[in-house]
Amino acid sequence: MTVPTLGMATGSESILSAELGAAAAAAATELGVNVRRVATVADARGVDVVLGIGYPVHYPALNDETVEGSRVAWLGEPLPPLDEPLADRVLRLVPMGRVLDASIAVAAFANRGRRPARLGRWREAAAYAYDRRYNVREHSRAFATGIKLVVTSADQAASLARRGIPARVLPFGYHRSIAGDPVSPSTGDRDIDLLVLGTATTGVPTRRARITRDTLAGLDAAVRVVVVEDGLWGATRTAMLRRARIVLNVHRVPGNYTGIRTMLAAAAGALIVSEPVAAPSPFVAGTHYVEADEANLATAVHEHLASQPRRVALAEACQALVLEQITMRASMERLLGSPQ
Repeated sequence: MTVPTLGMATGSESILSAELGAAAAAAATELGVNVRRVATVADARGVDVVLGIGYPVHYPALNDETVEGSRVAWLGEPLPPLDEPLADRVLRLVPMGRVLDASIAVAAFANRGRRPARLGRWREAAAYAYDRRYNVREHSRAFATGIKLVVTSADQAASLARRGIPARVLPFGYHRSIAGDPVSPSTGDRDIDLLVLGTATTGVPTRRARITRDTLAGLDAAVRVVVVEDGLWGATRTAMLRRARIVLNVHRVPGNYTGIRTMLAAAAGALIVSEPVAAPSPFVAGTHYVEADEANLATAVHEHLASQPRRVALAEACQALVLEQITMRASMERLLGSPQ
């Protein structure tokens, strides 16, 4: 049997994309697949599949139509929801951000620097609309150039299908190279009650920052909280997660699927307390994680800190799902087909 060759595209990818790419390469190697790095079109000679994590534009070889092998982009970016109201669809097509930026600047000047709350909320909505508009455009362009798309959740695939773009659904699964060895939720020195990762609470006001601040303000003073403002990567992130009882998840884009964060927390034995997720499958709220609206996140944190058996049971269920079903090896086997 011919052993396939996987080319892991490299370029200007983010740190997280590089971590996921390394985990995908390691899982493919475990399956008996030949793996090589592909930075240029020349590197792609003899490669059966060129795979990039995230936007193809970041990878010269993946983005080049002259590459002979199959080109695949594995994407996790937010897309418009299937039940998107007509008004939101119209707004998504309009570059409202620039108009609102000018309006906010004028209003703030007139109000001696105070940013009008309503205009601020509109600006946030415009930012979410732009994010989704950009992603639809980039995914459509990639598909038009012959790139095969893989997304991480069923709602993302359905959103693309409505636009005539086929996409497979494969999660970014667990692999020890990105999440470390699993740690039982009932063991370890968990000296952090609530961990908030990569959520800026200072600087330009955002929905995520506001909800995070309000949640933290609603906690008892005895709750031990750690907020990591900047990115945390690799072994340092794993060590921090292993110290946490609960990890707070506030979406960058409302309702967005957050499989990577859930997988990382589950492997470390921490429980996710999250805003509602539009389409969380295969994770189930109340079985694998805790879901609460923004007004009740602090209450949910208190309840699950007060009940260790409940917290541990949820975290154990989520960890079992991740380790047994949502693995990078399983995803790569489906993506490539195991040669064994």
